[in-house]
Amino acid sequence: MKLIVGVDSGRMRAIAIMNLNGELLSIRSGKELDRRTIISEIIRYGTPVIVACDRARPGNLVKKIASAFDAKLVHPPKNLSVKKKRKLVSDLSPDANSFKVGNTHERDALASAVFALKLFRKLFYKIDCRSPPEVKDTVKELVLKHKSPNIKAVSYTHLRAHETSLHLVCRLLL
Repeated sequence: MKLIVGVDSGRMRAIAIMNLNGELLSIRSGKELDRRTIISEIIRYGTPVIVACDRARPGNLVKKIASAFDAKLVHPPKNLSVKKKRKLVSDLSPDANSFKVGNTHERDALASAVFALKLFRKLFYKIDCRSPPEVKDTVKELVLKHKSPNIKAVSYTHLRAHETSLHLVCRLLL
């Protein structure tokens, strides 16, 4: 499963893991969350295509986690305010409310993940409309990894050079 992971780094660390449809899968915080533990927790759910934080200048932990998965690192142009983070978390679907946000670190990690999801929501919607269900998440990953602003920006030549049956589907969608 492809994931969006929000990370709050500092003395007390937190992670929020959601799928590309915005369904919250896990939220956790603790001082014991080192990089290895965080990566192990993420792997239990799938592979992140986006790792996000709430700071304009991501910390080393966030950068290393994104790099470990070759995921797109997403951060806001300026630090998210507490008010903005509360709003992002409150915008989640009612299903996400079954998870208890236990502290501000978990809220910040969750807000980071929701920020990233909202940033790419229109692009994901276009892909959902144009892709067969079995390849939607992989097409999203390909578009994100090629830093393409939309589906059509995925290079035809690039897809042909690395053509697999999945790439063929992507090319047919263009």
